[in-house]
Amino acid sequence: MDEETRAAFGRMDRYFELGHVQHQELRTEMHAGFAELHQELRTEMHAGFAEVRAEFKSEIGGLRTEFSGLRDEFDALRAEFRSFRDWATGKFAARR
Repeated sequence: MDEETRAAFGRMDRYFELGHVQHQELRTEMHAGFAELHQELRTEMHAGFAEVRAEFKSEIGGLRTEFSGLRDEFDALRAEFRSFRDWATGKFAARR
């Protein structure tokens, strides 16, 4: 093999080695970028879920308060109906 051919093969080897090094660097950068993006998305999702969870708990608390108020009103209506029933029963019994 003559000197010119060896030099050409040497240049091709350096070209492919450089390409391989650049590929590895790009791959490392991509992995780092994806890891960072993954962490950002994970953090945002956790924050979003925490916000939704807090909103849900707040809504549930409001519904419980409202339900408790409705229960109190229902109990008051029930007591009023019983009083009316007792009054009406007494009136009908007094007429006989």
